[in-house]
Amino acid sequence: MSQELWQLDATALARLIRVGQASAREATQSVLGRLDAVNPKLNAVVHPLHAEALAAPEGSTTMPEIIAATRAAARHLQRAGYLVEEGEAASAPVTPA
Repeated sequence: MSQELWQLDATALARLIRVGQASAREATQSVLGRLDAVNPKLNAVVHPLHAEALAAPEGSTTMPEIIAATRAAARHLQRAGYLVEEGEAASAPVTPA
């Protein structure tokens, strides 16, 4: 692969995960590695949540599964005391493609 996973757009990354050429864990690790590389200079992420990101369910490939995993992670973070805002998109019903 000529590009790192963190460089791919969501559509390309989802395609790789769906066909088994990459895993959600590998994608998450790639993004976290990039975050670690650039955040000291940018100081954009105040509370990196590496463990929480890596604890997300593996194998989520459909939109309902991804949204369910995202909502579960948001509930976990809220219980831990983090402010998590859910907008219209987060609470909108999902129609499988």
